[in-house]
Amino acid sequence: MTNWFETADGLWSAAWDEIASRAETRLWTLATVDADGGPQQRTIVLRGAEPTTLQFHTDLGSSKIAHLRRDPRAGLLCWLPNRQLQLRINAAVTIRHGADVADIWDAVPDASREAYGAVPASGQPIDDALAYAKPANQAAFAVLDCAVDTLDVLHLGADHRRVIFSRDGDWRGQWVAP
Repeated sequence: MTNWFETADGLWSAAWDEIASRAETRLWTLATVDADGGPQQRTIVLRGAEPTTLQFHTDLGSSKIAHLRRDPRAGLLCWLPNRQLQLRINAAVTIRHGADVADIWDAVPDASREAYGAVPASGQPIDDALAYAKPANQAAFAVLDCAVDTLDVLHLGADHRRVIFSRDGDWRGQWVAP
């Protein structure tokens, strides 16, 4: 009998099953490029997933929005210790806000809404550690729709296996050296 990690199809299914469940894939590292061409990474929370698309929520005033407006490409990284899987995704990001996301905002719990609309905006200098306010502000709420271009799955079992799936390759996996 073949183990799930021994075939490209098995790795594809395991990756998307884990992403869809969001049990171990709730937190991702999002990498963008800043105005100076430097890398910027931050942890973001997965809010929705379906095969080949991931969705995250963010504050419209965050620096990642400026980065993505300049270059809508992003890298995503997630480590799943229970499966010994590293998932790396390259994605094209669409930013939605305002009336386009009003129905999503309506579903955001009240306690979570204060994450959107911080004053001053995230990353801005402040006089002391708590010199900011966190009013819930629907106008600052944005949704990042990440259309997956490539999914790189690395399994770090007794024998390491790595396969890259790409939109251009009709999602057929290509084995590569780990």
